[in-house]
Amino acid sequence: MKRLLCPQCDGPKTFYSNRCGDCRRTGDYNPGLRRSLKRRFQEKIEIDHGTGCWLWTGAQDGHSYGQINIDGRPEKSHRLAYRLYIGEIPSSLTIDHLCRVTLCVNPEHLEPVTLSENTRRQFAALGHHPRWGST
Repeated sequence: MKRLLCPQCDGPKTFYSNRCGDCRRTGDYNPGLRRSLKRRFQEKIEIDHGTGCWLWTGAQDGHSYGQINIDGRPEKSHRLAYRLYIGEIPSSLTIDHLCRVTLCVNPEHLEPVTLSENTRRQFAALGHHPRWGST
């Protein structure tokens, strides 16, 4: 059966295109795509009521971080969570898990920080630096 819905936003697609008119006109950004992606994202979350963490139950990369494919490209689930619920991540910043749980995607537990600050916090939580010993 031929798909009659736009693959980006699930809206009705035009007969001469594989996407709806709105998705063709707006290019990469489309509120419909955001809703569809948000729905996919929410299906892969389990809430830990004790900690407040939203634990990612989908695929993981090799470093215990959640991962989801968007248009065939892997995206870290915590970065996507921040973008979906808070907004864009400044290009010079990385996302720090305030709860120290790498599979947590709760936007309230995520904060954009510099890479050096993220590293400093990580080693402070561990109580040592692998190169220089105790902190």
